[in-house]
Amino acid sequence: MGLAGWGVYAVSTALERLSKRRIHLLALRFYVQPVANRRLVPPRSANDPIRIGPLPEGTFDPHAFDRPRQAIEDRYRDGSICIGAVREGELVGFMWLQHGVLRERLVRCRMHATPADRVAWDYDFEIHPRYRLGRLFGRLWDCAFEILREQGIRATVSWVRLGNRASEQAHARLGARRIGWAFFVTVFGWQLMLSSVRPKIAFAPPGRACDLYVDVDAHSVARNHTPDPARG
Repeated sequence: MGLAGWGVYAVSTALERLSKRRIHLLALRFYVQPVANRRLVPPRSANDPIRIGPLPEGTFDPHAFDRPRQAIEDRYRDGSICIGAVREGELVGFMWLQHGVLRERLVRCRMHATPADRVAWDYDFEIHPRYRLGRLFGRLWDCAFEILREQGIRATVSWVRLGNRASEQAHARLGARRIGWAFFVTVFGWQLMLSSVRPKIAFAPPGRACDLYVDVDAHSVARNHTPDPARG
């Protein structure tokens, strides 16, 4: 996790226990990665047992995602696209894409990726442990990149918890670059946000959410990039 990640984790865990989860800290880093202009892995044969593509709402019971039911329902309601990997009726991997505003549940925040006509959010990438050593990572991204290219999207934005080295390395393999950070402190329902992106500082009373804007125009994402899934 790194020294900073361990520090935030230790302090947050101690405060949550002492306050009975009424005090919470969360530190995030934002990444931008270009949409690849060609495939990461070769296409598979027609008889491949794993099928990859968008999953319409209702394809699987929300419990299949191992996420709260309300979270899955909210994602579809917000217009998120779920790209899933399915083998013999079992969901073995998935990722999500969101245009415009990403409503975060870990903290009360509406995260805006701009310019909205050229960038989108990617989030909650998961592969079943049995398939993590294969090419499923690249195949899911190939499907996502194809959809994004058709929509005219040139880059995706994502957030990673401070100290999550595995996720940071996965993003690095796709050519992602760190472009900012945000730190959230929630005390008895009152939330303070400090960040390197707009609006730098925001305050939200209980039951309300703040807005955060990740503008990638200052970063060179206009040119397409072919990531290296084997790197890292």
